[in-house]
Amino acid sequence: MRLLPPVPVHFRKAFKEIDLGHGRIIPAGANIFMPVYTIHRDPRHFPDPEKFDPDRFSPQNSAGRHPYTYTPFEFGRRMCVGPLFATMEAKTNLSTVLRTYRVAEIEGGIKGLEETLKFSIVLSPANGIRVKLLPRSHPSHICVTQSLLQNDSST
Repeated sequence: MRLLPPVPVHFRKAFKEIDLGHGRIIPAGANIFMPVYTIHRDPRHFPDPEKFDPDRFSPQNSAGRHPYTYTPFEFGRRMCVGPLFATMEAKTNLSTVLRTYRVAEIEGGIKGLEETLKFSIVLSPANGIRVKLLPRSHPSHICVTQSLLQNDSST
């Protein structure tokens, strides 16, 4: 969700004047555009930004990082109401698929996926996500099959 955030940009309106420091001021009523897709790939916040590294969100690696550098579901009063649900649903679906199948490859890799992204209110692949799923052999199935074969040969 850092590399491919569901909402690639956030829009807000400043209700009051905001002093950013260093002589930068956002006037009241100004429209604010926040390029989340770009912020999530900023090497100042995420070293080696193109690399998928779940450890970058560990407590020690997150220490000192501004909380708004990672905002896949927005933040504040307009935060999406479903991030917890969406995260639980994604984990459930992914674990269900991965218990049954092994992902062999993603056609074109992550770069191929990025080249077909459709930027709108929600970031989505224009042509879907093409993966190759192979049936997973469970050790319990192998043991049962082996014991059945051994019993058959003894009769």
